[in-house]
Amino acid sequence: MPIIERYADPARMRLIAALVIVSLATSACAARTAPAPADSDVRWVPSTSNPALSRMDLSGSPSAVGPFRYLLRVPDGFSIATHRHNIELTGVVLRGEQHVTFQEPGKPPRTHILKPGDRLVIPAGVPHSEAWFAPTVVQLSGMGPMATTTP
Repeated sequence: MPIIERYADPARMRLIAALVIVSLATSACAARTAPAPADSDVRWVPSTSNPALSRMDLSGSPSAVGPFRYLLRVPDGFSIATHRHNIELTGVVLRGEQHVTFQEPGKPPRTHILKPGDRLVIPAGVPHSEAWFAPTVVQLSGMGPMATTTP
């Protein structure tokens, strides 16, 4: 069953934003072998699944064995048809709005509307579709390797 948590408290939102900034700063400090690029968008690369999406790897890789964490930047009006992942995936909306509809066999579809600060756990193997209704940034994490399939 999906887990959703809402963090509407402004103090919690500031804490989440600070943790993301510290996490990004820690990643940058760990990779001090070369100077950081001046343009912050240089780290965003087109997603391998769809060029309309951009991804910034923070740690690990979804295609490798072990933990991973990345940011996904999604344009307004984008949607992904029903699919499933072989692993449990955790997402936190940092900016924008994401709708996730779970379509478990034998159950009516359930849509969760996620706003900044909301956290969602997508269990392994659960069919779901996604849609975004504002430019959105989501942090995703899990234990790879991750594979995505359509039902």
